Amino acid sequence: MRNILMASDLSSRSDRAFDRAVQVSKQFKAGLHVLHVLDPDLPMQIQDELLDNAEKTLKAQAGRAQKKVSAAAEKKSAGKKSAGKKDAVVVAAGSPAQTILEQSKKLKADLIVTGAHKKDSLRDLFIKSTAEKLLRFSEKPVLVVKNPVKGEYKKIVVGMDFSDHALKALYTALTMFPAAAVHVVHAYSLPFRGLVKDRDLEAFTLDQRKEGMDKVLAALGRKLGKGKAKAFARMKVVMKDDQPSASIHAEVRKMGADMVIIGTHGKSDILTGIVGSVARDMIHNSKADVLVVN
Repeated sequence: MRNILMASDLSSRSDRAFDRAVQVSKQFKAGLHVLHVLDPDLPMQIQDELLDNAEKTLKAQAGRAQKKVSAAAEKKSAGKKSAGKKDAVVVAAGSPAQTILEQSKKLKADLIVTGAHKKDSLRDLFIKSTAEKLLRFSEKPVLVVKNPVKGEYKKIVVGMDFSDHALKALYTALTMFPAAAVHVVHAYSLPFRGLVKDRDLEAFTLDQRKEGMDKVLAALGRKLGKGKAKAFARMKVVMKDDQPSASIHAEVRKMGADMVIIGTHGKSDILTGIVGSVARDMIHNSKADVLVVN
């Protein structure tokens, strides 16, 4: 990871995202760029005033965030940042999601970090949040931060539906966070419940699901190569007869997870299918931070 783009709306929700972006940039020795998007419909004079205020606020915020990074992390990363990886503050006018995506491409960002969208059920019926638009159209992972930073991510839950996108999410969890415990959650529903003996149906369905999981793990092992044994030692598979979102929320509570990673198809007009609906639910309702991998 070389560059991180953190999108700030200058609200208190962005403070936690800012702190996490700093922590991740230190962890990966990556450049950190902070972006604030102005409303393009405002008069130029007001835009200029807001631009100046936003730059001052972001630079002050950057200073505070840097101080929150532990002394150990500072010492570990001191003097080791690669040439050309400079931190920067960017203020631009435009549509938030579109501007973030444009800046992400311009800066060649490997990760987009944003704060959690303030939940407003009535508003959400008509206007999709910036985070939703980002996870639909971003070609890079999007991290939605909800909680205060207490160090590196240590406990991760990954949603699994046997798709290539879910496989990529699991691979990301194991390679991007090499010290974290990873629980892989696959949820399924019994077909024709009540028409045949539930025990027989459950055993048959579970066997099919285990076969699907075995295929995913075999493909994962090939991708991991020599790192397979260590990665698999940190991983636990959980299979449940339940709805996907409910199963993930339950595992987050049980594990005390600090991150959920979801793979989604992205680039569709609406968030459809199990993976899409789960991703949408997670960014709005998960108690843990959420990383969406396209």
